[in-house]
Parts: sequence; structure tokens; C-alpha cells
Amino acid sequence: SYTGIDLQESSKWKNYTNASFIKLDIDKNIDNLKSFFPEKINFFMSQSALEHIKYDLGIFTQIKEYILKNKRPVTQIHLVPAPESLKLYLTHGYRQYGQSALNKIINIFKDFCDIRIFGLCGENCNDLHYKYITEPIYYLKASDKREVYPSQYNEQLKKSIEEDMKKQSITSACFWALTINYKG
Repeated sequence: SYTGIDLQESSKWKNYTNASFIKLDIDKNIDNLKSFFPEKINFFMSQSALEHIKYDLGIFTQIKEYILKNKRPVTQIHLVPAPESLKLYLTHGYRQYGQSALNKIINIFKDFCDIRIFGLCGENCNDLHYKYITEPIYYLKASDKREVYPSQYNEQLKKSIEEDMKKQSITSACFWALTINYKG
């Protein structure tokens, strides 16, 4: 089963039969967040959410306390914006995750977990995003070009991903995939 936590309730929540959802302001409940964790949770995931939580390190502190108390295997995957995302999303959320922000998270778990960071996207995907999304929406106040030219966008996206995969440059990563594994 799955449990989701979000600040805003969604009508889509009722479409999931093996999932439950909790409407919760994490920043206001940061000190007792683990009381909302299901009893035998073994997987935590966030996707483009942590940058919207002012006290994000409190989440990781609560997860650490849960892990150390229960001593069961736990996997975490967190997708967070890298500094390169600033030119694509402008001032989106409270922060982007540069080395300093990532180190604060890593330091919470480094003594007992396996931690890996993967760069997602690259120069070609970033340029495509800028051309189809950032420039038309944020600067020109126009439509998302993906909706206007969907087949052209999808074709260019496939090529951009293939080119970025060849380069594997960390410096142009738009997002980080942070994985944290505790083996029990």
C-alpha cells in the first residue's frame, strides 16, 4: 500500500485503491511528522516537493529517527532541483539543491546508509525545456509550446535525452536523484 502526504487535497486521490492520502502542512507538523508514517514503511519518495518545504531537513531528521528506531531496511528516493534549474524554473520554491544543501542531507545519513546522487537531464534537455516551456510561459506570457507542437516536442525530447545520455555531464544536471538506502 502507499501513503501520500500533500499540502493540497486532490480529487485524483479517490482514483487510487491501494493508496491513502493525508492533507498536511509539513512545515507546521515537522516535529511530529513521523507520527504520520505508516507503521512498517520501507520506502520514502519525493518528486519536486522538498524545495517547497521550508524546513526540509526536519523531514530527513524524522526519517532518520524512524530508521534508527525500527532497524528495518528503508529506501529513499528524492528528486530535487539542481542549481541549473534556476534558469528554467526561475525562483521556484525555497531553494535549489547545490552542494551545500545536498551535504546537509548527506550528513544526516552518511554514517549508516548508502547514499548516491545521480544527475538528471542535461544541456540538451535544458535547452529544449527553455525553448518550449520557460521562454513562452515565463517571458512571453504565451502558451506552453508542448501543447501547441506536441509531436515536434516529443521528437526533439527523445533526441535531447539521447544526446544528454552520451555526455553524462553533472554540471548541467537540472535535477538530482538522491538515493538513500538503509539495509537494516
